[in-house]
Amino acid sequence: MERAFAIMEYFIMWITRLVLFLFLVLIVEMLLPQTAMRKYVHIVLSFLFLLMFLHPLFQLFNMNINQAISQSINTFEQSLNENQLKNQIENKKIEIQASQDAYVEEELIVQMKKQVEEGLIENYGMEILNVQFRSNENITADTLAQASIYVEVQENTKKSEVKEVVIGNEHAQNNQSNDETLQEVSDYLAEQWEVKPEQLDVIKKGEK
Repeated sequence: MERAFAIMEYFIMWITRLVLFLFLVLIVEMLLPQTAMRKYVHIVLSFLFLLMFLHPLFQLFNMNINQAISQSINTFEQSLNENQLKNQIENKKIEIQASQDAYVEEELIVQMKKQVEEGLIENYGMEILNVQFRSNENITADTLAQASIYVEVQENTKKSEVKEVVIGNEHAQNNQSNDETLQEVSDYLAEQWEVKPEQLDVIKKGEK
């Protein structure tokens, strides 16, 4: 009789623990955000519930449930650490790639400026202040034809002084409007950079 009562008491306690644990699982899953962490927590909680559910069987075969729980937690922590390490490595790769892309783009702009620097001064008395690519992706020499290119120019002071000394007051040939000059500059840049004229937006400093 006492044995039957002890067995009944054990099973009541077992069921009570299961119910309380299920209630705890529901609360935890409601509080957790929708992230990769939630997936791992769900797996661990499910495994712990399974261990608790099979606890009588463990007792029957004299198994150490505490050791089993400890092993499951260690496995979870190891998986979590591996996942975090993988994310950190991936983020680092993205940062390095972004830095390399930015460097390549900056070098391309430097080369483009050097390529037309002398011709702009000699032919139009202009120099480039700024070049920007307007694109959702980083631009390289191979993808230059896909970008919109913003170019800001200004008159070259040294060239203007030389012209004034050599030519004096003969300014008839310089009566072109700013728009015409900028259009010529745009056509020149398009030819030198091997892009379409419509890709270029050439603006003179101080004008919009």
